Amino acid sequence: MGRLTSITRRQEEVLLLIAAGATNSQIHRRLGIAETTVENHIKELKYRLWVESRAFLAIVGYLHLMNSSVLGEEEAVLAGADTEES
Repeated sequence: MGRLTSITRRQEEVLLLIAAGATNSQIHRRLGIAETTVENHIKELKYRLWVESRAFLAIVGYLHLMNSSVLGEEEAVLAGADTEES
């Protein structure tokens, strides 16, 4: 997971929300950013983490969450991802 050190905090938030199953629309509302910004973060995450699909991003995000030694902040990001309307 060494490549995760190259992502920004905002990209990490997007990654964790993807791992929680959030759509781009849900992410943009949750984080208060434009949907095109979410799309740009996803493109950059795919490039930086060397993955080709959103499904692989979700796996990487899930593994990052499971391996994190400080879960409190990540869990705060994920809180409400399931409750956002589709």
